[in-house]
Amino acid sequence: MKQFLRNLAVVAALCVPAAFSRGVEPETPPAPVWHHTYDRVGVPGRLWSLDDGRVILVTRDGNLTVFDGCNGRLLANARVTDGGDDSLWIQKASETNFLLISASGKIMELDVPKGIISRTISYPFDSRLPPVPYHESYIVVKGYRGQQLVLIDKDGQEVWQRELPGYVLHRPGIRSCVAVVLTRQGSYGGQASSAVDTRTGELVWSDKTDAYGNGVAFSPAGDSLIETDWIGISLRKERGAGWILSRDIRTGSRRWVHQAGDSVSHSPIYHAKHDRAFICLDGGGVMCFRGHDGKIIWRSDLPEGPALVNFSYTPPYSPPLDISGSVLVVRSKTGRVFLLDARDGSTLTELTWAAGCQSHPRIANGMVFILTENTLSGYSLKNILSKTGACGYSILVNCTDGSRLRGAPTLERITLRASYATFQIPFSQILYLELQEGVAVIELDNGDRLSGRIEGQSIQLKSAVGVLDVPLAKIESVIGF
Repeated sequence: MKQFLRNLAVVAALCVPAAFSRGVEPETPPAPVWHHTYDRVGVPGRLWSLDDGRVILVTRDGNLTVFDGCNGRLLANARVTDGGDDSLWIQKASETNFLLISASGKIMELDVPKGIISRTISYPFDSRLPPVPYHESYIVVKGYRGQQLVLIDKDGQEVWQRELPGYVLHRPGIRSCVAVVLTRQGSYGGQASSAVDTRTGELVWSDKTDAYGNGVAFSPAGDSLIETDWIGISLRKERGAGWILSRDIRTGSRRWVHQAGDSVSHSPIYHAKHDRAFICLDGGGVMCFRGHDGKIIWRSDLPEGPALVNFSYTPPYSPPLDISGSVLVVRSKTGRVFLLDARDGSTLTELTWAAGCQSHPRIANGMVFILTENTLSGYSLKNILSKTGACGYSILVNCTDGSRLRGAPTLERITLRASYATFQIPFSQILYLELQEGVAVIELDNGDRLSGRIEGQSIQLKSAVGVLDVPLAKIESVIGF
């Protein structure tokens, strides 16, 4: 048995490519699937990507271009500002063929197939914070550094107005007929998180945090939220203390709070399907939490901190990280791009460009979108990861002796015998599996949690060194995604 464990440790080292270590050498990116180069007049400004695979670029001279993210094909082109507007935002409207654009007190709807602005609404909203679509209306913050949350209709007329305990720091987040806003007062102290009923404008709850809120992300069920906050050195003795917390969206009560041990200057992102929240610490740490109870899944420390907000290139207040499937992409403050395995935080690869990555990278539909000094490029994620051996579906197996194995299971599913039923569970639906004294506790990607005994004596993996037969008795946990 001792010999088996020694062999297992050797195999584990072989199964994890060098690119997974923190000391991974930077790589030159592969040839992009497509790219567009701009002259000095049309130098790129800001980059967005939408869930439907479209990529949007707004150049510094105020021209908006919409591309198909898969092949770079031009979908629409329109002039939206006179240039130099650092408060422009792009969002997906309720209709798939429309984009919502806001800048300088105007809300514009872009008809993508026609490439024209189909409707414009004028209202003096805070240009730092984009309007939030709500049915056929918009929820906005009135005036620069405004303290009033307002619902306006499609003609720009006010429906209701709510005074808040301070001026709004970030774009309101909406879920389950509740708008969550983070505010601060004119001096130190008095910062608060509040919720407003989107139907009536009534204040639902307010919680004084005395910390600068950096944004929220909502749980899949819409009953809770994840919030990041930061305390400056003038408010506390410790320098740059930050935390991440979860709230009940209906009452504002705190479900769990975690002190990050470093300042946090960005909003969190939430992988809804897998109940995982991710944050970047200013010192370079990246952390993954389980959303419903705040359990720390992993922490990984990058060689330098994340990119700070640069209004010239980056949508205001957007986080420097993005996720698709099991790949997390992070941009550092010097323009380096790190791709991490979202399951355990290991570094898959690091990419560098001569001019650096100017805007936060975006990842969607198997593509990574990068904006450099004068070029917008779409890279195949599969091509980027082909050198690391990280392509395709795989699981991570943590062994009782500390070894870790990575590979694809030879069987599509496992058989779990509970006290009341027998389940055939596909590996692709398993988020996390933990074994204790022969009993398995399994978390599924739909939120179910099952307990029972696994049929069979081992799990077989197709690894970089062949097929491995790993005894269940030697397995501590399995991480899916």
